[in-house]
Amino acid sequence: MNGKVSNKVLLKWFIKEEYRVFETLFGGKRLLMFPVTLFVLSILLGASIPAFGLSAELSAAVMMVLVGLFGLQTGSIGFEARDTLDNLMGDSERILFSSRTLPISQKRLAGLFLLKDAIVYSTFMILPIYIGVIVGLAASPFATSVTAIGLSGFGLSYLLVILSFLFGVSAGFVMTTVTYKSLKGLASMFVMLAVIAPIAYMGYSSPSVFIDSGSLTIGLLMIIGTVTFTLIGLWQFNITNSKNKKSSHSNILGYLSNNITVSARAQIMIKTMLDVVRSPGGLWKIIFSTGVISMTIVFLVQIVKQVMVTGISPSFLYASLFSLAVFPIYTLVYRYDSNTYYSSYPITERDVKFAKSATYVVLSLLVVGSYYTVATVTYGIDVFSYVTGLFVLVSLIVYQLGVFLLVAKDEPLKFLFNGMMFSGYSASLLLVMIPLTMVGLYGAAIPAVITRIALAVCGFCFVAGGLLSGFAVRSEG
Repeated sequence: MNGKVSNKVLLKWFIKEEYRVFETLFGGKRLLMFPVTLFVLSILLGASIPAFGLSAELSAAVMMVLVGLFGLQTGSIGFEARDTLDNLMGDSERILFSSRTLPISQKRLAGLFLLKDAIVYSTFMILPIYIGVIVGLAASPFATSVTAIGLSGFGLSYLLVILSFLFGVSAGFVMTTVTYKSLKGLASMFVMLAVIAPIAYMGYSSPSVFIDSGSLTIGLLMIIGTVTFTLIGLWQFNITNSKNKKSSHSNILGYLSNNITVSARAQIMIKTMLDVVRSPGGLWKIIFSTGVISMTIVFLVQIVKQVMVTGISPSFLYASLFSLAVFPIYTLVYRYDSNTYYSSYPITERDVKFAKSATYVVLSLLVVGSYYTVATVTYGIDVFSYVTGLFVLVSLIVYQLGVFLLVAKDEPLKFLFNGMMFSGYSASLLLVMIPLTMVGLYGAAIPAVITRIALAVCGFCFVAGGLLSGFAVRSEG
């Protein structure tokens, strides 16, 4: 590979590499079933949308915002790209790492890396979701007039959806490549926030504004925003990975071992925290990934409040829904090593599992608990309701830990694309999430006994999660 290779050829190599990585991890048949599964689920979603009384315009606006938020999450490739450049992501070197050894620009490869992810996600995930929703709307028993839109309307709406996704990806790329140690980096971040904050506020307060402003205007603004954010992200990416980057850190583990009595489990917890903090993005990696999920939840709650008459119990609703944000935290706990990594050290696998589990619980309580606190305090709930919701949140965090340890183990990314395992996880989670969410939506309008039953369910989840975690930790191999 050299600097004379065309961008078209490099992009082709990137796409092939992505396919081979996923095929190796998940298998060809299982990988191809993923968009099929998304298509089927999207049909069900599209068929149910009219039941909520959403107009076609508001439905389109909501879909654009949700796709934009998904793009924002996808934009965390800024973290992935920097991890790859630091060769933190496995035994084999990726194309992006070649800029460290061959005469080719990091900025050029990062730009093509970004374009590759945009192409792969927009065709592999966005397209089946969009087609599925349209098919579901057309076949909905709640009566719609989707067929009257016409092919040109479908094409235009899909283009706007793709632009929303790309806009979100570019904004996420900026946010995951920002450096706080550079005045220029901070300046570019402020510029990005000045552009995206008004758009986020409009989407939060009145999603229909995206449609009312006109398709051409919205599309043009998103194109300008996407190009601007991409250029800023690439510029920041170059700053972040400069030759002046600090390449060494103080030996904190050595200091603790020499001056303070720290158990092996505590040392693994500290090492896991340090791995995340010292990796590209640091703690911002956790805040960003969980924050996007929390933003999506808050947005959906606002939509429900606008179109449905409910008696929302915010402590139950936000606690149960925000617990869905813990998976990125569990993933980061095992991102840079696994249980077998410690097999050559004088420490048992049980100690490793215990330390990793404790790290997950601590980070989940700190990060997701903060989102819950902000959302509920802003809502204006009393202290008793806040503590009740906190109990719900802790119960679901512990419950999911037990499920993760049994099915995902120390390979959460592989588990995500394993249809059987992910279906089992989803079923076990939905079994308790659906009733708790219903209590959250209608808690103020239902008998108090139902709320007590929901709290009993949370108590069962806490105990079950503890027992499952204990069983998984004690088991070897």
